[in-house]
Amino acid sequence: MALKQIFGPGNTLFDASGKLLKNCKLYFYSPGTDTKITTYSDSGLVNANTNPVIANGGGRATVWLNSDADLRIEDKDGNLIDTSENINPDDLTSSSDSGLIPNGSFETDANSDGIPDGWTNSDESGATNAIDNTKQTDGVNSFKFSSTGVGGGSLITDDFFPVNDADNLIVQFDVEASDATVHNTVEVLWYDAAQSSISTSAAYDSTSNPTTFTNQTIEVTPPSGARFAKLNIIGIDPDTPKTADTWYDKVKVFYPQVLAGVFDNITIQNNEIISTNTNGDINLNPDGTGKVAVDSALETTGTITSTGLVTAEAGVAFNSQKGTGLAAGTASTDAARIDQLIPATTAALFMQAAAPTGWTKSTSHNNKALRIVSGSGGGTGGGNPFTTSFNSARSTSTVGTGASVNGHTLSIGEIPSHNHPGSATGSVYATNTAGAGLNLAGTPVNAVSTAVNVAPQGGGGSHSHGLTDPGHAHTTNLDVQYVDAIICTKDAY
Repeated sequence: MALKQIFGPGNTLFDASGKLLKNCKLYFYSPGTDTKITTYSDSGLVNANTNPVIANGGGRATVWLNSDADLRIEDKDGNLIDTSENINPDDLTSSSDSGLIPNGSFETDANSDGIPDGWTNSDESGATNAIDNTKQTDGVNSFKFSSTGVGGGSLITDDFFPVNDADNLIVQFDVEASDATVHNTVEVLWYDAAQSSISTSAAYDSTSNPTTFTNQTIEVTPPSGARFAKLNIIGIDPDTPKTADTWYDKVKVFYPQVLAGVFDNITIQNNEIISTNTNGDINLNPDGTGKVAVDSALETTGTITSTGLVTAEAGVAFNSQKGTGLAAGTASTDAARIDQLIPATTAALFMQAAAPTGWTKSTSHNNKALRIVSGSGGGTGGGNPFTTSFNSARSTSTVGTGASVNGHTLSIGEIPSHNHPGSATGSVYATNTAGAGLNLAGTPVNAVSTAVNVAPQGGGGSHSHGLTDPGHAHTTNLDVQYVDAIICTKDAY
C-alpha cells in the first residue's frame, strides 16, 4: 500500500457551511468494515495517533497512512460531518515497465490471436488491427490500427487500475501515423469506488499526428471521487474515414515519481521535507545569483528566516516570520502578508485618489510643491500655496515703458573752467615831462603787438536732468501642468 499523508499542516477542516471544525474527530477504518486501523503522526510510522484523531483548535491534524482506509469525520460533539471510502487505494506505483497498466509494449500474446494480453480490441468494418513486428520503439512489437477507409478501432485495458482524485496521472506512449490527418485518441475512463463510470478525459486527441514514432507525455487530472480507471486507445476514428495506418508502442500510465529517501539529516517523503537536524533547520542556499522561487500558495505554521529579499507571487501567507523587514503574524488573522517588508509609518507618494489598502492618507500637507534635498528629508517651508504662486497669469510691478529728459541751461558754476585767448596791437607814445629838453608829446615812439588773455571762467560743477516716465506692466503665464499626488503612511501590522 502507498504511504501517504492524509492530513497535514496545510489541511484545515471545515463543515459544509464553511465553519471551522475545531477539535473535530477523525475515525479511520479498514475499508468496508467498522474495524479501526492505526494511523501515524510521522512519515516513519513511529508515533501512532489515537483513533479517533482529534484535530486541534485550528481544525488541523497530522495523519500518515500506509494502507487503504475509510474515513468518518465528526464534529467535537459527535455529529457526523462527512464520510469517505478508499482514501488511500492500492499502491499507485508499479514495478511494471507499463506502470499501472499491463503489457503496454504489446510483447505478450499467449494465445497468438494478434491481440496483446490484458487488452480488448474492437475493429471498425474492414479494419485489421493487430500486433505488428515491423515497427517498434520498445521490444519487438507495436500495435497497428489499419483502416481500409471506414476507420480503425479501439484497444482498451481489460482490468481497472487504482487511482485517486488527489493526484494527476501521467499517460505516455509513442505514436506514428501513415496519414498525419487521421483522428487518433487516447482516453482515460474514470470510475468511482463501486467501479461505476464517472467521466472520460482525452489525454491525446489529434488530427495532426507525427508520421514517425514520436513520444507523447500528457498529464491528466482525475475527477472528484475517482478511484479506478481504464485506458482506451483509438486508432483512426471513423470521423476521419481514411485508408491509413496508425501504430502505438511503449504505452505507460503512472503517477509522477516522487523523490523519497534520507539525505544527510533530511527525509524526503511524498510531499514533505523533514529535517532530522537537532535544531530542525532546513536551509535553502541557491548558488551565485540563484533564488528560491515560490510560484503558488505558500503556508507555514513555523518561522521563515531570510537574510535576503523574500519574493513571492499572490496567495502567500505567513503565520510568523523573522528577518529584515518581516514581521510576525497574529493568531486572529492567522497570517501577516509579504507586504510587511514595508515598515509601519513609512510615508510614500501615490498617484491615485485614495490610500491603498493598509495605508492611511495624510492630510497635513495640501497644495504644496516638492523639493529634493541632499540633506535630511521631511522638512517644510515657504509661505505661498502652489496654486497662488502658479496660476494662469501673474503681473509684475508697474515700471516705465519709455522716458524723456527735461531741458537744462548750465550756469557759470556748472560749466567747466576755461580761458578765452586773443591779441592786441597799438603804439607807444612819449609823454612830455616837465624839465625835459625834448618835446615829443603826441608822437608815437614805436608800434607794439602782444597777446592778451581774458580771465578764466566756469566752475566745473555737476548738474542734473529731470526724467519723465509714464510707466507700464509685465504679464507672465505660469499655468504649469501638474499631477495631483497624495502622501500616505503605512499602517501598523
